[in-house]
Amino acid sequence: AALQQIGPAARQDLGGRRAELVTDDVAGTLAALRRDPNVEYAVPNAVLRAQATAAPVEPTDEYAGLQWAYRLLGYRAVWRDMEDGGYTRPVTVAVVDSGVRYDHPDLAGSLLGPDEGALDVLGFVPAGQAGAYDNGDGDGPDRDPTDPGTPARRGGSHGTHVSGIIAARWGEIAAFPGCAGCSTSGVVGAAYKAPVKVLPLRAIDAQGNTEVSDVVNAVRYAAGLPVTLGTHTYRLDRPAQIINLSLGGDIPASQAAPLCEAVAEATAAGALVFAAAGNGYGTTPYYPAACEGAVAVGAVTLSGASAPIQASYSNRYPAVQLAAPGGVDLTGATYHNGGQLNGNPYADVILSTDWDYGKNQPTYMGQAGTSQATPQVSALAALLLSKGVTQGRDDTLARLVETATDMGTSGRDDAFGYGMVNAAAALGAPAVTDTLGLRLWDTRGLAYQPALDALGRFTAYLPDGTFRALAGRDRDGNGIYGETHEPGTERGATLGPDRTRVDLGELSPAP
Repeated sequence: AALQQIGPAARQDLGGRRAELVTDDVAGTLAALRRDPNVEYAVPNAVLRAQATAAPVEPTDEYAGLQWAYRLLGYRAVWRDMEDGGYTRPVTVAVVDSGVRYDHPDLAGSLLGPDEGALDVLGFVPAGQAGAYDNGDGDGPDRDPTDPGTPARRGGSHGTHVSGIIAARWGEIAAFPGCAGCSTSGVVGAAYKAPVKVLPLRAIDAQGNTEVSDVVNAVRYAAGLPVTLGTHTYRLDRPAQIINLSLGGDIPASQAAPLCEAVAEATAAGALVFAAAGNGYGTTPYYPAACEGAVAVGAVTLSGASAPIQASYSNRYPAVQLAAPGGVDLTGATYHNGGQLNGNPYADVILSTDWDYGKNQPTYMGQAGTSQATPQVSALAALLLSKGVTQGRDDTLARLVETATDMGTSGRDDAFGYGMVNAAAALGAPAVTDTLGLRLWDTRGLAYQPALDALGRFTAYLPDGTFRALAGRDRDGNGIYGETHEPGTERGATLGPDRTRVDLGELSPAP
C-alpha cells in the first residue's frame, strides 16, 4: 500500500526482503516508508567508489622534471588536491629581494605590479655628491622594483629566482622576442592553481648588497605600515600575509636591533616573516633570521637515501625553526635527483626562473642556499591560507611545525629546527602512492635506506652511533616513509665497540 501511494518510477527486487526504488522525491519517499510499521528500514542508495590512490599530478613544463624539491615535499599530491578546487582565498607573498624581471614570461600574471603596491625602497645619490650611490637603476625610491641590468652585470637575478619558486606559471608561456632558443614552458611554481601572488619589493641593489635601513623599510611597508622614503610616504593598502627574506648577514645582535624591531612590528601586524638562516657553514646566527618573531629556515639537500640531509652550508643555531630544500653546494655537487640536462646529470640544486644579463633575456638557473629554501616555506604557508586550513600567522606556523618531517636528533634541533616542511601533510592532500619502506638515520642527520627483500627483511651495516629506524608507508610519493601523516613504527638503537650488532625485531606499520 505504501509503495502504491509513493508511486516510484521504477522498482528492482534485491533478494525478496529488499528493493531499490527510483524516485525524484527522495526525502518524501524516505519519510513515507519510515512511517510504515511494515518497513524495517529505508535509506538512500549511497555511492561507493573504487579504493585506489589518486594519480599524482606531474607537470609537463620543459624543466619541471629537474625540480626535485617539489617531489620531496609531496607536491604531486598537493597539486592533485588543487584539481578538486578549494584553494580560493587570495594570498600575497612579499619578496624583499633584488627586485624582479617583470618581462620574464614564466612570471607573467604571477607578480603584483607598480599599481598594485610593488616598490623599490633603494636610494640614489648622483656621482660627484657626498655619499654618491647608484643602486643600479639610476634613480631613487619609486614604484618600479625591476631588477636592472648594468653595463658590467653578468650574473642572474636573485629576486626573480626566489619569485619563481613560489609562483612560476604552468604550461605554455609567451615567446620572448628575439630569443628563438628560449623555452616556451620553462619551470613550475608551487602555487599552481592557487591565487597566490608575489609582491616584489626591491631592497637589494645591482651589486647584491643591501643595508639594514633598506630592509627595515621594506619589511614595515610589506606589513602595511607607513614608510617615508625621501619626501614621499608610502603605505600598502593590502598588507602581505607573508614576507620572504632570502637575505641576511653575520652581524652583531646590537646592530640587528632595528631589523628585529621591524620584524616585531610586522609580526604584531599579523604577517609571517620567513628568513634565510644563512650560508655560513657554521653556528653563527644570521640576522634577520635570528630575530625574535622571524622564522629562520635552514636548507636540506638530497642524500641518495629516503631522507635528505642538512646542506653543508646551512647555518645551525637555536633560532632555526624549519628546513626546506635548498640544494647542494656545487663545490661538492651530488646528482641524486636523477635528472638530466643536455645529456648530462643534473646537480641537486634548485632550478627556477632567472635572467641572463649578458644576453638580456629570460633564462633558468640552478642555485643553492637558504635563500632557495626560504621561499619553499613561504609558498607552503601561502597555500595553507589559500585553502583555509589556517587563518593567520600563529595557526599557520603551528601547522607547519606539527606536520614537519623530523630529522636529525629526535625533536627540535639546531640544524633542522622542528624538521623539513611537508606540503602534503600540512595541506591534507590525498594519497597518491602506498609503498612500504624503511629509513635509518643518526643524530647527525645522515640517512640510510637499506633494501628490503620480498618479505620485508633487511640487513644494514652502519658506523658507530645512535640510530632511529622507522618502517612506514609513503603515501605522498616523496620517497620518505612514515611521516607525520603516514603509518609508521619506530625503534632506536646504538652501535659501538661494545655493541656491534642490534636485532630490531619486527617493525609493523599499520596498513
